[in-house]
Amino acid sequence: MTDWQLKFLILVFLVVLITVGFAILIWQQTKKVEKKALLAKQKQKNHEQKIKKKLWSELQALKEAEKAMPELEQLEQEMAVEPNIENEE
Repeated sequence: MTDWQLKFLILVFLVVLITVGFAILIWQQTKKVEKKALLAKQKQKNHEQKIKKKLWSELQALKEAEKAMPELEQLEQEMAVEPNIENEE
């Protein structure tokens, strides 16, 4: 092997070694990002569930209020029809 062939072989080896090193660094960072993304996804899911529960309870309260509306309207009509006793005396 000549001198320039040996130098070229060393250069190729160094490039491969550096590439493997960067691959390991990227792999480690990917694992960290995956963990953070999973935690963020779980937090988002929990937050969505809380919002859904809150909206569901508000919807149920509105439905109950709508059920009571005819009764309130009937009471208002009765109050408007009743004679004013104080004025008659």
